[in-house]
Amino acid sequence: MVEIRKTTIGWVSQFLRVIPRISALEVVMQPLLDTGVPREACAAKAARLLTA
Repeated sequence: MVEIRKTTIGWVSQFLRVIPRISALEVVMQPLLDTGVPREACAAKAARLLTA
């Protein structure tokens, strides 16, 4: 089940106001970071997704 959640199911926290210093870019990057993707690649993909 953990593998399915890592690769298939996405989520967005509804409690971002609790941690106001986290940017939208970092929120979008987090699932990729959790799977071991390098930070630079995560940032590039997240930026593309946010500007699409």
